[in-house]
Amino acid sequence: MGETDREEMCVATWNITDGRCAGLESAGKALKEAGVDIAIVQESKFSDERYATKYYGDYTILTAATDRFNCGGVSLFYKAGQRFNVENGKVVGPNCITFELE
Repeated sequence: MGETDREEMCVATWNITDGRCAGLESAGKALKEAGVDIAIVQESKFSDERYATKYYGDYTILTAATDRFNCGGVSLFYKAGQRFNVENGKVVGPNCITFELE
């Protein structure tokens, strides 16, 4: 059964050491290898989300910056076009992302 033929959705959370310096890309690679469809990644550590990676492979990445020095920050990784849709994804504050999963 191919990845897009699955009935289930693989969801993950992961506390990475640091999303900067290609850390989000490394997380994306590991998530892809594990077959994860959607993930919340903590400790991305970006003080400004404008500098965070926005895409990796099939993943779209939404990042909320941290409001503290060298800790915090979260990122949402999701694959578009699966059996689910991520809608209305937005950063609503430091370390906080909201979205609707349909």
